Amino acid sequence: MVVLEAFRDRGRHNRDPCLGVDVVGGRVLDAGGGEVPAQAVDRGVAKLAKELLPALDHLELSLKAASTQTTSSSDPESGHEDVVKGFALVREEFFNALAKVGIQPFSPAGEPFDPNEHEAMASQPSEDAESGTVIEVYQQGYRLNGAVLRPARVVVAQ
Repeated sequence: MVVLEAFRDRGRHNRDPCLGVDVVGGRVLDAGGGEVPAQAVDRGVAKLAKELLPALDHLELSLKAASTQTTSSSDPESGHEDVVKGFALVREEFFNALAKVGIQPFSPAGEPFDPNEHEAMASQPSEDAESGTVIEVYQQGYRLNGAVLRPARVVVAQ
């Protein structure tokens, strides 16, 4: 859908050579000229997003590691701060691109565990949280237009 945004504003017939579809006034048309259902477009977006999310996860881990190195470094001129800023900018671009196609991250820390939206990776005793509450998020989850695209991977209080 991000690729198609430029066509929506024009309101005229266009052919997208990369996607192999026609776009008329913001509607996606198949080879026969029939409109492609929104669900089909969402499935395509979901397929692409599932391929991109691991890269975003690794970017998050890199940013976290670089940030930790920056705060523990004794040399203020080490250059790590610029690396962290660069990672953060790339991450924001990813999130902005995903948001444009209806994909939103969610991080359920402190919420009750919901097997429809969360994947329990571990459980552990906790004095600070009720049993069945998410106490740590290993990987945030993602929703596509409200539907769970990928569940959040979490630790649940016993």
